[in-house]
Amino acid sequence: MPRTPRGESSAPVIRYGVHPTPYGEGLIATTGHGICRLTFVQGGRRATLARIKAEFPEATFVEDTARTTALMKQAFDHRRSGALALDLKGTAFQRRVWSELLQIPRGATTTYGGLAARIGAPSASRAVGSAVGANPVCFVVPCHRVVRGDGTLGGYAWGPAMKAAMLADELGVTPPARRRG
Repeated sequence: MPRTPRGESSAPVIRYGVHPTPYGEGLIATTGHGICRLTFVQGGRRATLARIKAEFPEATFVEDTARTTALMKQAFDHRRSGALALDLKGTAFQRRVWSELLQIPRGATTTYGGLAARIGAPSASRAVGSAVGANPVCFVVPCHRVVRGDGTLGGYAWGPAMKAAMLADELGVTPPARRRG
């Protein structure tokens, strides 16, 4: 279950690294408690790191690719058994949504309304959508598995083509945009 440490007496040290993923370059950041951020690089490495530093202004950032390489590989390894340690910063509602996202099996999808019902807030589809969009650990917390009620993909921070590719990969299908012929 995602956790947010409380009452830490000193500023956290966040170790990070930029690594290739099956979907492009990604930046992973971790504390002593687990992965706190996993995102795809947008606008360059510096800009991506600057956005993460702004989310954790009290933290000391240390580039540590030796430590983060294995974590990034584990994050995208579909054969991984067991959960990765996560250290997620968010509201209680967001953490509830993210915890429920972790229960969606690989290759399956749910709707925003379905997710709202699963957390006991059936009228909170929009709030669930906002929490899904605020997910700080992409792919590992599988926000890409949430679709609209009509079955269409819906939004995704890195675009619908990447969301479609992730879902297709989970099903073992190559989407038309990625086929080579």
